[in-house]
Amino acid sequence: MAAVLRDRSSERSAEEIDALVRHPNPHLRANLVGDPSTPLTPAQVNTLVDDASPSVRAHVLRSGRDLSASQVRRLAADPSELVRIAVISSRHPLPRSVVSRLVVDPHDRVRSALARSARPLTAADRAALAADAHWDVRRSLAS
Repeated sequence: MAAVLRDRSSERSAEEIDALVRHPNPHLRANLVGDPSTPLTPAQVNTLVDDASPSVRAHVLRSGRDLSASQVRRLAADPSELVRIAVISSRHPLPRSVVSRLVVDPHDRVRSALARSARPLTAADRAALAADAHWDVRRSLAS
């Protein structure tokens, strides 16, 4: 007889989810936030936005969960380039000031991701990226 597999995420109690949000394993926390069937409270999402692991913070952005404008701005200024790239590729709207800051980001991978993205860029943004010192940023803009 075939075993019936059930989705345990919908059966977890609020206390279990809260414990998982604070679990010491960052892979578990990243998987938790990435599972759309796991109900997370705004407080739990905020805890994951502030997580010590850049991977978890990036998964919050990729998860499609609702984030406040202030959370997105905070993640756009994250010390990890992985997180800033996830901000660019997320569905969340970015204020003009955030896009301007990403155009001059110190990491070429972030500038390349922005140049490749569908994010609206001003003529000044495009000119800055077209004149970028790193070849991949210029190539990404041309693609």
